[in-house]
Amino acid sequence: MVPNQGLAPLRRNLSLQGVRTWVFIIMAISVTRLATTFLEHSAPSLCFWVSKSCMSCTKLYEDHIHLAAAAVNFILCSFALAFVFTFEHTFDEYLRRIGPFWKFWGVKGVVSVTYFQWLVLSYGPFHFEQKRIYLLHCLLTTVEMPILAVIHSCCAYPFGKPWLEYLLKLQQKDMEEAEAEASDRRMTVFWRDPEDTISMGKVDSMLCCFYLLFWIAGCIGAHSFVVFVLPVNEMVQRPPMFNVSCTKEGDIWQYVENNHQLHYRLKDDTLEKHRLPNVGGAWLHLCDRTELDCEPGFQGSPILRCSPSGTYDHRGFCRRTRCGQPKEEVGHARLHSSGQTRWTSDMEITYECQRGFTGQIQGICGKDGVWRFEGECKEVICPSPPVVPRAKPLLEPHELEYRTWQAGTSLHYQCEEPFTGSITATCEDDGTFLLSGRCLRQCNAPPKMPNSVAIYENQLAIKGFFEGLRVTYQCSPGYGGTLIATCREDGNFSVEGGCKLRCGGLESFLEKQFGVFWKDDLSTNQSGTLDFTGTGEADLVPLRCSMGLAGQPLAVCHEGGWRLLGDPCQLFRTSSGCRCKRQWKLCQGLLQNNCKLWHGCHDRDGSSWCEVESSSCGQTSWDYCVGQSAQEDPEVHLPSETKTVALRIGLLVTAGLLGLGVLLWMAKIKKGCQQHRTQHTRGSEPPGPLEAVELQQT
Repeated sequence: MVPNQGLAPLRRNLSLQGVRTWVFIIMAISVTRLATTFLEHSAPSLCFWVSKSCMSCTKLYEDHIHLAAAAVNFILCSFALAFVFTFEHTFDEYLRRIGPFWKFWGVKGVVSVTYFQWLVLSYGPFHFEQKRIYLLHCLLTTVEMPILAVIHSCCAYPFGKPWLEYLLKLQQKDMEEAEAEASDRRMTVFWRDPEDTISMGKVDSMLCCFYLLFWIAGCIGAHSFVVFVLPVNEMVQRPPMFNVSCTKEGDIWQYVENNHQLHYRLKDDTLEKHRLPNVGGAWLHLCDRTELDCEPGFQGSPILRCSPSGTYDHRGFCRRTRCGQPKEEVGHARLHSSGQTRWTSDMEITYECQRGFTGQIQGICGKDGVWRFEGECKEVICPSPPVVPRAKPLLEPHELEYRTWQAGTSLHYQCEEPFTGSITATCEDDGTFLLSGRCLRQCNAPPKMPNSVAIYENQLAIKGFFEGLRVTYQCSPGYGGTLIATCREDGNFSVEGGCKLRCGGLESFLEKQFGVFWKDDLSTNQSGTLDFTGTGEADLVPLRCSMGLAGQPLAVCHEGGWRLLGDPCQLFRTSSGCRCKRQWKLCQGLLQNNCKLWHGCHDRDGSSWCEVESSSCGQTSWDYCVGQSAQEDPEVHLPSETKTVALRIGLLVTAGLLGLGVLLWMAKIKKGCQQHRTQHTRGSEPPGPLEAVELQQT
């Protein structure tokens, strides 16, 4: 009995169903793969329209079908190999006579070619790209499959063998017969002809040649069919049979025209690239894109894309063409600064002509990003210099005649005697000469006029009095009127007006009031005079007390005469009723080396005090001022009293030393007198022992 004889039909049926299922799955996967590839070339936008995404048919297959198909294929291949190994292992002893070697390798080769060869090429050490793996796998398969078919036909199942014919007849019998009896009958007949098993390796040569020719013809036909359906070379690709385009917004030209704010423009080859047969315009298929140009004056790289939903989607912008930094100088003109740092198409800048040129230049940023300049600056030429009275040009006549005067050039003139000054003629930008300076006659100092004083600045006296200059006089106090002296062309002053007597001379009035030496006590303040009546004559003249005197007197012209008002000038008063000296000396420091001269009342440490007149009050030498504030005295340094102080100190020291010497001398004399008196008294009495010793020591 054959071991596991009861399981043989079950295993045979299971193996047969597994092989059929595997073949069906492989065919389904291959057909699906072929269909996706065919659609990708014949109707590329169909998958975009169905999936509403820009995923190609191949990508959809890879993402949604490939992994599941690979898993199913792997499982089926694994089961097929397991069935083959199990079958060979179980019936190895009984199948040895019919040569199972070629049968086993034939089946195993088919499985390895269809799947495991793909795994080796995809995940092996070759690192091929996907397209190369696919082409290499197809090439190897087209070579291996005919070889495996020849092995099956000639070696595994040789034609004309009795056991093969019997095996084919068994496949036609009813599979529902009794398995035990059918198995015994097949095994019995199977092993009756051992000679057929031995001779199964011989193959008819004519049959092999037929198979070989059939295989070559099949390879050529299959290759031609595949290349026809799926051409490899893109140069010979046929246009797609079906495509979905963006039609909701018109063709590409209509979209660009309707969106003029984008500043897009079609390229020259856009219509040729995206033209449809028998349809006008340029159209984009789903998920297709095209590059566009920008309008003149704009630059960029915009792209127009047809989305899976059938609408246009643009990427990129057209921005105005930028020009570089404009030149600082163009044709005798300089750029007028405007603070602009970015220049785009159609922007304008202004250039100002340089000195000596007239006109204007405009710079325009072109649409091609290049600056274009319009206008020009023409050179300014002045005519011959003018003739100036009282002066002659500092050039020879022939030089004046043939010289060209550009803008900015100058001609100097020399004044003729007795006129002084300088004149310069300058050619201006408008083509005319501009004269600066004058030739004038110089006058001497303004004449002295009675009862008035000429008023002018010292700088004017230094520069000189020239023709046309007017000098104003100020009338003395008590006099009124207007007096003006004008320098004439002949170098002399002409005087107009005069100062008339009104209240008499103020100085004469003050001399009568305070004596000939009135200026020692006060002075007039001409800058503070006031004219209340508007006659040009002083009505009120403030008087200023001299240093060391206090008071605020005023001289008022009233009814033809002068009157004194205000506080008269007098010595400062102190808190004890004394009077301050007009000037006194104050020395400070230990050696009295810092000596200054002060007048009247002196302000020190917030208190006003002074040295008083010895005749004004008792024994007081210094006292505080009252009633009026201290004067602002200028610091007048005086010689120091250091020598005097040193002399005094020396005399005091000398006198002290002399007194001390006299006292010591007198003490010595007194002591000598006492000793002499003692000796005289003891001379009348005999001295004692002690006294004798003392006398002897003395």
